[in-house]
Amino acid sequence: MTTPTFHALVIHLLARNDASLPATQGHLAHAAFLALLDAVDPELARAIHDHQGRKPFTLSPVWGLKPARNNRHSLKAGQRARLRLTLLEPALFHAFIHQLFNARNHTLNLGEASFIITEVRGAPQSSPWAGYATPADLEQQTETGKEITLQFASPTAIAVGRAQSGKVRRETLPIPRYVWASLRGNWRAFSGQPIPHAFEDWVERNVVASRVENWRTAMFRFRKGMQIGGLGQLSYTALDDDPDMLHYWNLLADFAFYSGVGYKTSMGMGTVRRIVKKQ
Repeated sequence: MTTPTFHALVIHLLARNDASLPATQGHLAHAAFLALLDAVDPELARAIHDHQGRKPFTLSPVWGLKPARNNRHSLKAGQRARLRLTLLEPALFHAFIHQLFNARNHTLNLGEASFIITEVRGAPQSSPWAGYATPADLEQQTETGKEITLQFASPTAIAVGRAQSGKVRRETLPIPRYVWASLRGNWRAFSGQPIPHAFEDWVERNVVASRVENWRTAMFRFRKGMQIGGLGQLSYTALDDDPDMLHYWNLLADFAFYSGVGYKTSMGMGTVRRIVKKQ
C-alpha cells in the first residue's frame, strides 16, 4: 500500500503571447492540469474528472497578474506569473512529475494565454507556499499550542448543509467549527486516519475567532455562476487544555496548507496556510 504523501508546488510561468484572461482563472487552470494529467495517464485523468466528491488536488488563482479591468486581466508576452498546485495522492504527483520531465515542451495553456513553465518549486525552503509531508510527518511536527493564525489567500466559502428550500448553504465567514469540520473531512479522505466526531463538538464549545486582519469578500466567477468568498487573516484561540483535542486542532491547521478549506479548492478557492508568528 502506498504511503499517502502531500505535495505543494509553486509553478513559475512566463507568458508566450499577448492575451486576455478572465478575472477568475480557476476553471482554466483546472482544465489545464487535467490536460497535463491526460497526456500521461488518461484513465487517471478521467477518474479525477468524473469523481463527484472532494478532488485530490487544489489550485490557487494565477498570482502575479496586473489588476483586472472590466473583469479581465491584460497579459503581455514575457510577463511572469505563478500558479500553486497541491497534490494529495502520490499517483497524481508521479504523473505530474513524469509529464514535467518527459514533455517535449513545458507549456501550460490557460484559455487564449500560453505560458512556458520555467520552474517548479516543491522544496519546503524554496517558497513559503511549497513543501511536502506525509501524515506521519504532520503528526510528529504538530504541537499543542492554543493560538492559531490562518491566512485565507483566495476567496473561501464552506458548504454547511442545505436550507429548507434545498439550496446549499455556503458560509463566507470562517467560523471555527466549519473550518475544522472541512479539514477533518479532508484529513479522513486523504490520510486514511479518522479523527473522532467529538472533536468538532470540542471546537464549537472551545474555539473562538480572536482577531481579524484585512478581511474582505470577493466574487469568484466560474463558467456557470459565481460564488462570493472571504479572504484575509484570522487568528483563533482555544479556551480548553485538552491535549488530544489541541493536537487534532493544530494538526489540521498544518494540514490546511495542502488541503485548502471549503468549496471549489480545485478551481482556486480556499487557498490557506498557517502563519507562524515570530516570538
